[in-house]
Amino acid sequence: MKEQLLEIIEECVKKKVTLDDGLLSTGLLDSIVAVDLILSIQAKLGIEIPITEAVDILSTVQTLVDYVEVNE
Repeated sequence: MKEQLLEIIEECVKKKVTLDDGLLSTGLLDSIVAVDLILSIQAKLGIEIPITEAVDILSTVQTLVDYVEVNE
């Protein structure tokens, strides 16, 4: 699951990422790409990310991986 999620993230941000990378704070994700990522995760993995929690969940690659692993 982690590898598939990393592929989805890299596909959306058009860049190689590591678990330590920030997403929102570094500018890898802007609001449009964040929505695209959320929708891709929902379509490909069947996991919904609540918009009200998106800022916290999308803060780093690791926080996103942790959320997906808990909610798979």
